[in-house]
Amino acid sequence: SIVAAILASDSDSGVNGEITYSLEEDDDDSTFLLNPVTGVFNVTRSLDYETQQYYILTVRAVDGGGQASSVRVYFNVLDVNDNRPVFNATVYSTSILENLTPGSSVLVVAASDADD
Repeated sequence: SIVAAILASDSDSGVNGEITYSLEEDDDDSTFLLNPVTGVFNVTRSLDYETQQYYILTVRAVDGGGQASSVRVYFNVLDVNDNRPVFNATVYSTSILENLTPGSSVLVVAASDADD
């Protein structure tokens, strides 16, 4: 999926004005693919907010004459509801007196969810 595009400009004309984009070493797990001609970013695998909430990459733009510039690109991963709630215990049990007042609390169950 396309997630972003980056654009650099160069005042030179001809070959010296042609820009090539590349990622520097900080995308170790190859999560993003950067098109060297268009500057379009694609994701190469599924993202998971619970595993990694953001990515910071450095993009390098080089023109045909060898002039270069770098910029930091920040991707914030947004959480989606992709985890189900999990009960804190596998079984809940209690004993109740037969003369318990109606409306009395008899048992508390609890669950947690990894999503924010």
